Amino acid sequence: MDFNLIHTLQTLLKPLKAKLTQMIARGKINLIDDSQSFQQAQVSFSENDVQNRVERFQNYGFTSVPPKDAECVALFLGGQKGFPLIIAADSRETRLKDLKEGESAVYNSQGSKIHLKSDGEILIDNGASQITLKNGKIAIDNGTHELISVLSDLVQEIATLTTSPVGGPLPNPTPFLALKLKLESFQ
Repeated sequence: MDFNLIHTLQTLLKPLKAKLTQMIARGKINLIDDSQSFQQAQVSFSENDVQNRVERFQNYGFTSVPPKDAECVALFLGGQKGFPLIIAADSRETRLKDLKEGESAVYNSQGSKIHLKSDGEILIDNGASQITLKNGKIAIDNGTHELISVLSDLVQEIATLTTSPVGGPLPNPTPFLALKLKLESFQ
């Protein structure tokens, strides 16, 4: 191929190459304004390149406010540095780790999470209480067993009624007492 032709092609493609290399960048989120119809962020792309009011796109039905210093990926439409759009954000410090293939989770920086596990289990955990849904059963653990205690007291009240609050015959208390014993076995 002729040297002049190669040189001409390189010269013609140089602006296109520059625009393509400027279309995507990594940055750090300094702050987020969540009061607008689209979130707006202040992002540092480098020490000398800090941009304000950078729109952050999110998936429909899900929203979050990334913590300060979360990393992001931004696109620059048309390779124009003045028009960035954040398309992804993540935090190395708060991201859930060690999920198995096929699992998903929603979480926050305080440790609360909803974890959809690969075996079909769903775990809702806020650090103090857990709700687990698996095989058609619901398990609630709040460490203090308050719910079990309240249910046990309610069953006891029903079992010891001497008159019906709505009239009519009273139910046989034996099944209620058996339920109370079963509830108490969870404490």
